[in-house]
Amino acid sequence: MKKSALNLVSALCLIGMLAGCSSVDKKDGTSSTKTDPDKTAGTSTTAAPDKAAETPPAVVAGQASDVTTTTTLPSGQKQIKISLDTLPNDMVICTVAGKAITIADYRRMLKLQQAQAQGNISGNVALRGSLFQEATKRGLALSAAERSKLLETAKAQHKDFPAFLKERNLTEAQFDKEVEQAGLVFKMSNAMIEEGLLSQLVSRQLLASAVTDPNAEKAATAGYEKLKGQTKDFELLRKATGLTSEDLKKETVRAELARVQVVKLEQAIKITDQEIQDFYKKNQSQLKHNERIRMARIVVMAPEQSQGPILSIREQVKRVNPKLEGKDLDATVAQVLQQQQQKALVLLGEAKAGNGNFTKLANENTEDAMGRILKNGGDMGWQEKQQLVPQFAEAVWSIKPGTVLPKLVKTSEGYSIIKVTGHEKPGVVGLAEVRPLVQAKLKQDKLQKVINVWITEKQKTAKVEFSPKFLQIANGGEVPKVTTTN
Repeated sequence: MKKSALNLVSALCLIGMLAGCSSVDKKDGTSSTKTDPDKTAGTSTTAAPDKAAETPPAVVAGQASDVTTTTTLPSGQKQIKISLDTLPNDMVICTVAGKAITIADYRRMLKLQQAQAQGNISGNVALRGSLFQEATKRGLALSAAERSKLLETAKAQHKDFPAFLKERNLTEAQFDKEVEQAGLVFKMSNAMIEEGLLSQLVSRQLLASAVTDPNAEKAATAGYEKLKGQTKDFELLRKATGLTSEDLKKETVRAELARVQVVKLEQAIKITDQEIQDFYKKNQSQLKHNERIRMARIVVMAPEQSQGPILSIREQVKRVNPKLEGKDLDATVAQVLQQQQQKALVLLGEAKAGNGNFTKLANENTEDAMGRILKNGGDMGWQEKQQLVPQFAEAVWSIKPGTVLPKLVKTSEGYSIIKVTGHEKPGVVGLAEVRPLVQAKLKQDKLQKVINVWITEKQKTAKVEFSPKFLQIANGGEVPKVTTTN
């Protein structure tokens, strides 16, 4: 999925995360608003389970049944347990500041957060390990039906399953174990999402209802229409979430209105130099680095294979001249590749000769998109040896700062001219280097607290009411007394 589609999913889920997840006191079932980043499906540093599946199966059992939600609303209730399969979309769960939150709203948010979590989990081995350990700690397990469905789906993804096992050097029992672990990871992720989802929906509505600018909703709708116009990205997002266009529109507008209020709260937050320095001093033990070098580069694009938005030279030639085929196409592609190599050699010669500033040379000639946007002289930042491809690391590690590597470096993008700009022994990262990250961290922490306090105060004055019908179902037929604050 491309960046714009991913950004929308993140934006839609961000408000719920910022609004404060609900955690339950196991002694009396009451809840308190707090966010523990180590217990959400977005962060972790714990080791992964043995042989965690490289690509966890897409089918996850238990997504829409036995849903447990906990809430900070003044309902006086313990954990509410419902089965989404039994409730109609138009059933009202509660009203917040006069706006209804329905089962349909709940399902939409659930699908969006599951889509985001699946993307995070698939690309993060440490996160999968953390979720697996949490599932084990809680005693969570797959049912026989869930296990059977997962294995059937996973094996169906390989046309020649025995050949796949042979290629991976796996037994069927080992494969089954990987799939079961992956399924348990996703089931744990879903459970953690569901635990705070209703509270997040209420928090989002409180934030959105605070926006009084009549143009805000128009702007949010316009943002949705812009995304919809990006057909490929929009369809990828719809496929990932399983939501209709109308559902995505509703989520986009509500999330954007809530974001407007979050931005308003954020604007009042100030981070002082003293706070930055105090945080830096306190965390220096975590800011150590090994021996490292800093480099800058000039890129001359010559991709032989397409990679996402980067088209191969062949594809670029075909777009310019669709009629070219066969030997004529091959000859033209070879000619363009040769021209790009020659251009890179000329730039290498200029860089080695020192004719002009390397920063200026990079800003005027680099062809990589990020370099053209940043105009930072091709700066690649600091790199430790183990972060580099071994052959490349050996080539640049012994070069003195201020020296240009005497040969071109061939990458999947094309050709790079490299200059080593710094070399440091093991030490501690300087404050100047990490200042932007420290400032962002401190601001995010303050914002989380500000939002939590704002929501807590808002709940004292906003009218929040559970639907009696919903509570009746959630509590096994008994309709309890519900107190609200006006």
